[in-house]
Amino acid sequence: MPSHGKAPRRASPVTPTNPGDPAAANPARADTASGRETQPRKIRSAKSRAKQAEIVAAAREIFINEGFAAMTLRRVADEIGISKGNLTYHFPSKDGLLTAVIDDFLTRYEASFEQANLRGGNDPRRRVRAYFEFLIRDAQDPHSQRFFYQLWALAPHQPGLTGFRDRVYEHFLAQVRAELRFARPDLDAGARRRKEFLLMSCIEGFNVLFGTTPTFRRRFGRLDESLLDELLAIVFDRAAG
Repeated sequence: MPSHGKAPRRASPVTPTNPGDPAAANPARADTASGRETQPRKIRSAKSRAKQAEIVAAAREIFINEGFAAMTLRRVADEIGISKGNLTYHFPSKDGLLTAVIDDFLTRYEASFEQANLRGGNDPRRRVRAYFEFLIRDAQDPHSQRFFYQLWALAPHQPGLTGFRDRVYEHFLAQVRAELRFARPDLDAGARRRKEFLLMSCIEGFNVLFGTTPTFRRRFGRLDESLLDELLAIVFDRAAG
């Protein structure tokens, strides 16, 4: 799992769920029609950035362990010993706070993605292998598993927030696409899309498979190596094994 000790490096806009709906273009702006500010406040002082990071860390733990419904502004404020008014100065809405939690999550993943690429260097096979080794390790981290479980549970019951889930998938698709373009510049657009689909399907299944009991996983033998071999076979057009 990416380190949980660093503050987010940057924030990204939420993927629109309906381009024709101004509110859907960013779930954190869902209440702008009423005149209330809902976006996280942009603050430059080190003290305020530290407080925002503390708020996001507390919200992330509640979201992962108890779900979105439990991640109320009051609960998060109580968790770190501040008033709700103090918290809403930084994050005026619950959806805005969830935006920050997902920004933080994706920033950490991007940092881990860059570290994997550094380990792989300029060798395509080493670089792709390092990336998938990271994803397989991360899928076995209970903290990461719970994040994805909560994200999956959120979307069907909160249709207005499906953009959050899609944004996470867009992030992983961009990483897979970058790896394929580096490792297989010979692929045409159609072949690359087919490989993207297969690799994304495998990545999606990691958390499901590794979330099962050890007894169930033992049926597949050395699962880590088997998965890695299959992923490399998809990328480099060779038989696994």
